[in-house]
Amino acid sequence: MTKHTSAAAAALSVLIASSAAMAGSTAGTPFDVTITVDAGCNITTDLLPIDWGGVQGTLGKPGPISRPVRVICTNGATYGFHLESLPANNYSSGSFNMLNQKDNITLLPYTVRVGSSTATPLTNVAPATLSNSSQGTEQTYTFYFGLSDWGPKFPLGLYKDTLTLYVDY
Repeated sequence: MTKHTSAAAAALSVLIASSAAMAGSTAGTPFDVTITVDAGCNITTDLLPIDWGGVQGTLGKPGPISRPVRVICTNGATYGFHLESLPANNYSSGSFNMLNQKDNITLLPYTVRVGSSTATPLTNVAPATLSNSSQGTEQTYTFYFGLSDWGPKFPLGLYKDTLTLYVDY
């Protein structure tokens, strides 16, 4: 007995075989998806300007000026603050110094403190002088600027210093 297969039956047989092969076969490769979260901090402030205005040298010492500083750092990052006064010689013995712009000689000392007007003054050097650990949320600190010395001994004129506040992390 000779078996004959029709062209339609042969085509159907190939179609069924290829469908079965497609439905039952897969190939894949694994791959990783990663990111490394590095420490980072942002700082915003309402520090500008720190200005006691015009005050007579024979009057009592002006009180401290306070300003908020807001910091947000990566969760788990340790951070702190330090200040730099330019030129660097405008810092000595725990105080920053404003230079008399008229005589270019006389220095009027002042301090910068965080948290209260009686806290330990910040310094002009790194590393950070106030250290905290971030929870990944914005923290607000109050900075206090106070005159260290005052009186009629200071000559007339505008006294000025330039500070840069850094957050170290």
